[in-house]
Amino acid sequence: MGLSRCYRMKGQYEEALAEIKKSTQVAPDWWGNYLMMAVNYAFMDRQEEAAASAKKVLELNPNFSIERMSKAMPYKNPAEIKIVIDAMRSGKPAGTTVWIDPLRPSSAAESTISSTHGFGVAQAIELLRSMKKLPRRIRILGIEGQYYALGAPISPPVQEAVKTAVGLVLLAVKPKRRK
Repeated sequence: MGLSRCYRMKGQYEEALAEIKKSTQVAPDWWGNYLMMAVNYAFMDRQEEAAASAKKVLELNPNFSIERMSKAMPYKNPAEIKIVIDAMRSGKPAGTTVWIDPLRPSSAAESTISSTHGFGVAQAIELLRSMKKLPRRIRILGIEGQYYALGAPISPPVQEAVKTAVGLVLLAVKPKRRK
């Protein structure tokens, strides 16, 4: 099931289904296989097959509940968090990275950091809120720039920071293990 989950999280639903079907051959009465089939079929917009798989889940596990299942999952759905990476101007050294969670009160002071687009982070968040488009969770990873002119090259410290930013984003969406 682990490999099928990896494929699903990468959006490779056909590959995920192939792995789930292999698992179903080994454990045909395990309801989890059919749950994962239903999820993949739903992502692929194959609703009839998703419904048939969901029906099989309930046949094998009549007490199944989406609510209980979502509370028991040991990882977060990466789709629930929106991460924005952008150049910023804060006066810090070029290449400095700063996480900003504008929805948390502790980040209120950081929300005055401006984007290089002339539209501040706080303004963008308020615009999304007024449009009722604000994600449940949003984090911003600002990278302090060095050259801001149109067409200016990316400086070496910023190039290094971009590499670091990729690792930071992967850590931010990495599934958390329950103890």
